[in-house]
Amino acid sequence: MPPESVLAVARVADAALAVVTFGLYLFLATLVREGRNWARVCCCLLITASLFLGIRDNLAQHVGAALLAGAGVGLLFLPRAARYFARRRSGPQPLG
Repeated sequence: MPPESVLAVARVADAALAVVTFGLYLFLATLVREGRNWARVCCCLLITASLFLGIRDNLAQHVGAALLAGAGVGLLFLPRAARYFARRRSGPQPLG
């Protein structure tokens, strides 16, 4: 197989993986909004894995994105958000 073909297949596989990952994060975000504590923990674990892989592979852009996402997920563990998850409502409700 010529190198150009291998590169094209790798690009398509990379794009497909990005779409699947985005869909997974979107699904988890929806469940977090519904107050599912396990989804909040899954987001934290996925971001931790992403940060680890970015550091291991020395990808500064990947590490930066994981740190930003981690800051966002970190907000889900603040006391006000913890009360929201403790109540576990069936649908989206305002925090206030």
